[in-house]
Amino acid sequence: MLLNLNRSYGKMSKLQDQLNSGSKITRPSDDPVIAVKGMGYRRDLGRVEQYTRNMNEVNNWLDSSDESLNQIGEQMKRVRELVIQAANGTNSIDEREKIKTEIDQIRKQFQEVGNTKIADRYIFSGTNTGKPLFGPETDANGNKTINADYTNLLDNTVVSTTATG
Repeated sequence: MLLNLNRSYGKMSKLQDQLNSGSKITRPSDDPVIAVKGMGYRRDLGRVEQYTRNMNEVNNWLDSSDESLNQIGEQMKRVRELVIQAANGTNSIDEREKIKTEIDQIRKQFQEVGNTKIADRYIFSGTNTGKPLFGPETDANGNKTINADYTNLLDNTVVSTTATG
């Protein structure tokens, strides 16, 4: 009778521990099969959480890219209007200079959009997200130049083949 009473107290103690901890097992030796399954579930849960973080970041990048490209589209419409206006032979030299100044400002806006950052990464820099598309270097006209790590589009030669990432 004492032996059965001790076993019952042991089982009751184990059940109280399970209630307190909220876990069916407190040690892997309690049930090795359930312990292995639990570790697999934790690993899978970690993967799902990472996928969720990745999807949130991708959605953020897509939204920012879409917004930036919409800005570029609107500015391109304005450039088209200005070019058509400048092609009119009735414009004075001052009017054409104003048109040129506005187009230069739009070009600078394009460069700013090209250097759009999300969480310290440049979204239009291809695989080299640590560097901006347009670097701090400027040409003779004061315009930013394309980063030296990118392909020179004018003569189709690679300026630099260093890959960082």
